[in-house]
Amino acid sequence: MTTNKNFPLVSICIPTRNGAEFLDLAIRSALDQTYPNLEIIVSDDNSTDGTRAIVERHKSEAKIPFVLHVHEPRGMGANWNNAIELSKGKYIKFLFQDDLLEPRCVEEMVRVLEEHPQMGMVASKRVILVDENYDVNAKGWIEKYGDLQKDVKLKRENGIGFLDKEILGSDAIVMSPVNKVGEPMAALIRKEVFSDVGLFSEQLSQLLDMEFYTRVLRKYRIGIIDRPLVKYRLHAQQTTQTSKRDEFPAFEYILFKKHFLYLNWKLRFRYLNRYSRVFRVLSGGVSRLSRLFGR
Repeated sequence: MTTNKNFPLVSICIPTRNGAEFLDLAIRSALDQTYPNLEIIVSDDNSTDGTRAIVERHKSEAKIPFVLHVHEPRGMGANWNNAIELSKGKYIKFLFQDDLLEPRCVEEMVRVLEEHPQMGMVASKRVILVDENYDVNAKGWIEKYGDLQKDVKLKRENGIGFLDKEILGSDAIVMSPVNKVGEPMAALIRKEVFSDVGLFSEQLSQLLDMEFYTRVLRKYRIGIIDRPLVKYRLHAQQTTQTSKRDEFPAFEYILFKKHFLYLNWKLRFRYLNRYSRVFRVLSGGVSRLSRLFGR
């Protein structure tokens, strides 16, 4: 008989904040996984609704390690990082409070990473669940964000598609949708990757996942499973819908500051001209000399 020792531990990390509306179903989808060696880590941003009661009920009934840690809110990135730091698994599987995992999600993702040691993480396609009270153009959202890799030519090896650092050198890195991988809940990540490239940014709230992926891509491949293993719920109260902050300019500045040498020449020139006063002065001088001697 196969024992849990034959399977690396996976930490299902569930960051929460006032998520009682959908949380019960989310936790059930974690407990219904076919993978046999799991722990559940709930990092709660001091919820004031029924979130903790739901978690405590599942914790008391669970037959696997189940941790609830309540703390003062310091932002979404800090909550994600808190869950990672509490985890003990070889692999980190995020599950957000309003989303769902297919029963074989963890099993299939672990298999891919065990078979592809050069991959730091693997993500899958997502099924989009539209809440009945969602009053925005769901069809338009799904057309734009439903398949994040539709305009990206994935490399393939041994039957699995993947992204690598070459995407940092293409125009695709700044083309909408900027996130070419998926939300963290669509991915399984080796915990050692966080030690290698760092945790999620605590200054960003919209593009903190893609900013993290740019650091991962410099050192690892990111696998993409070409079928949905997670369900992403579209509803009016989620952070991506309620935030009015445009983080794309901040993301571009991060590309300039941290990944400049990986960018193509067109993007390098764009960002030097935008962010470097010295470059603007020098290029302006060269332009004037060129016009002078060209007469």
